Formats: sequence, structure tokens, C-alpha cells
Amino acid sequence: MARNQVIDSCCLIIPYYNERNRLDTLGLLNFIDSVNRHTIFVDDGSTDDSSSLIEQLISTFNGEAKQARAELLKLSGNVGKTNAIRESLLFAHTLGFTHAVISDIDLPIKASDLEQAIAIAFHTRIAIVSGARVRLSGNDVKRTSIRHWIGRIIATLIWKIFAIDSYDIQSPCKVYNLALISQKLERQFATKWFGDVELLFRLKAESGNAQSFVHEFSLYYWRDVRGGKLRLTGAFHVFLDLCKLQISRLRE
Repeated sequence: MARNQVIDSCCLIIPYYNERNRLDTLGLLNFIDSVNRHTIFVDDGSTDDSSSLIEQLISTFNGEAKQARAELLKLSGNVGKTNAIRESLLFAHTLGFTHAVISDIDLPIKASDLEQAIAIAFHTRIAIVSGARVRLSGNDVKRTSIRHWIGRIIATLIWKIFAIDSYDIQSPCKVYNLALISQKLERQFATKWFGDVELLFRLKAESGNAQSFVHEFSLYYWRDVRGGKLRLTGAFHVFLDLCKLQISRLRE
């Protein structure tokens, strides 16, 4: 597939909520410039002035001669990250994109890892391609101890309780095949943290094998950015979400 065809058929989605104090507009501008794809910023009902800064960034980006464009999708209220992504994926599908790649707005990853995920997605018929945050010899993945262990506990619980054997299903670096998943996104997710697992439940209901819908690869670069949403106090709410996840599974 030619490079311009990939640009035309895969967009970049960046969700955010109240990121005014952490927003690196210059770094973000350089990032979306290097990715060089149609970019959809998704405001999940922010109550600060994050969107005014994003709108300025979009104006700057679109004011330059580029093949790619950027736009802002403002949700009417705070629906939680997983449902914000769900709505943005549906929006991207209505715009005619076949795939969408996700990045956090605090830029914990490199554009090269996104490109690797996109390349895998376009050479396979996989619903979700996910970049796993695995610290290996030769890569540059650095995580705080508390986030690493919370992540491992969550992944183990998901494996034991829900039989989904994924190393890092919660990774924000993902490419979605919109043609394969769009119909499964019409109903809201019940949880704020586990939308991808709920999506796998819906896909699994058809084939019985959730693993056949996910391809994981090791990210080369990752940083747990200071001030991120998952802290030790927030972990309690994550585990409450696991209870909602069990109820959601029983309904599928």
C-alpha cells in the first residue's frame, strides 16, 4: 500500500480531559507534524481552557501547507476515556477512515512506534494492534514502579477472571480496524477504564476467541509522564471498574 493511501485511510486520535497544566503545545505540534495524519483531538468534557489551546494549535497546524489536517471533536460532557475513544472511533468511521491510531496527549510514545503499529494493522486483518509497554534489553521503556505493578496486577486479574491473555491490554498505543469493530461500538461501554476488554467481549461473542482479535508488539519507547491519571488513589476506582466489567461480560 502506498504511503499516501495509508495517510488517507488511517487517522490519529488524541483524547484529553483538563490537560491545561500539562499541555506541551509545541511538542504536540511537532508530534502531529511528524505523524503526518489527519488528527482528531477529542475533548472529553473539559472544564478548563484546554480546548482553547488545542484550537490555537489546530489553527497553526492547518495554516501550514500539509497533506494532513487536524480538527477538534468536543463531547457534550465527561464520558470517561474509553467512551471518549469509542465516540471518536465512530466519528472517524463516518469520515471514511478504515483505521485509527490512538495516542495520549502527554506524548509518552514516539511517532515511530505508532508507525510500526499502523504497518502491522495494514498487513493483517486484526481488530486491535496494541503496543505493549515491556522493558527489554535494547529498548527505552521506563515506567514508575507503582504504575508498573498496578498494571501487572490488573493484567493478571483480567487474565484469571476473564480469560483474556494479553500482556498490556490497557496500553494507550493502539490501532483499531474500524471496519471490523464499528458495529460493536454503537453501545456505550459500562466502564471508564476497560473499554478495550468490553470490546473484546463483544467480538468474542461471535467467534469465541478474544485473542484472535488482538496483536501485541513491544514498544521501543515509553515514559510514564508525571501527573498522569493513574495514581495509587485512583487504582481503587480501577478495581471497582473490574466489578462493572464482570457485570458487562455477563450481559454479552
